[in-house]
Parts: sequence; structure tokens; C-alpha cells
Amino acid sequence: MSTNPAPQMVGEPGLKQEIDIAAEIRRLFSRATFITLEPGMSNSFSEGLEEAIEKYGELALREIQSIILSEETASSIALEALKYVGNSDSKVWHDERRVMLETCLRNSRSAWVRDGAGLGLSFLDDPRSIPELEQAIEREPSEALKEDLLLVLDQLKRTALES
Repeated sequence: MSTNPAPQMVGEPGLKQEIDIAAEIRRLFSRATFITLEPGMSNSFSEGLEEAIEKYGELALREIQSIILSEETASSIALEALKYVGNSDSKVWHDERRVMLETCLRNSRSAWVRDGAGLGLSFLDDPRSIPELEQAIEREPSEALKEDLLLVLDQLKRTALES
């Protein structure tokens, strides 16, 4: 069970709130096409993602996942979003972020998205992702990405040994 605080909303989210949240997340992704996304640099896209995840939690993560897996956004933007989801300084919604990254790793047809999900998982550094990474490595068609995922797997195994 997650130890995350409830989203900062009054009562249970209704359909209108969910539609508003989805629209807000979609606007973030739409505006990201006009931002220079530099690795490791904060920008309005990463700041907006952080704010949305902190404020709306699992609802925001589901919408981000939906956008990425439906391939509604450029692969480079999806990759940056996934890296950010894993690399956020926030400790809230950790389990939900891990599950979202694993889902994108498992279900995306895009090597860019699978790479971003792998990077996100490396930033989370949660050994519970080991089984999902092992399965992803077995089915990964790209040898270069398979090598990258093996590095993440080794990292998570070292983390597990240190725990």
C-alpha cells in the first residue's frame, strides 16, 4: 500500500476534475514542443510535470502514461517526461511512478520510450523493478537498448544487495 498523501483535491475526483486534469497534462505536453529540452536542466515542462504529479498524483501519472503509450507526443518529449518521472526529487507517489515506468517499458513500441522508462527506473533505483527489467531485456529487439537496460538491472541488483 502506498504511503502517499491524497491528491490536493476536495472529495473524490469527479469526471469534470479528471477531464480538467487530463487537459492540463495535455497542455503541458503540447507546450513542450516549443521548449528546448536540455538533459538535466529544469524547464517549464519539467516544473509543470512535477507540480501536476504532486497535486494530482495517480491521476496525473495515468494521463502522462496514456499520452506516452498512445504515441500522441514526440518520442523525445516522451523520453524526457519518463526520465523526469523517475528523477523527480519528490518522494511522493514513488510506487505509482515506478509502476507507470514499468508499464511504459513493457508496453511501448517505441525504443525511445522504452529507453526513457529504463532511465526513469534507474533514477528511482528501486530493486522491486528487477523482475520487470529482466523480462524487458529478454524481449528487447534493440541490442543497444538491451545493453542499457542491463546496466540498469546491474545497478538495481547492487542496490538490493546494499539494502
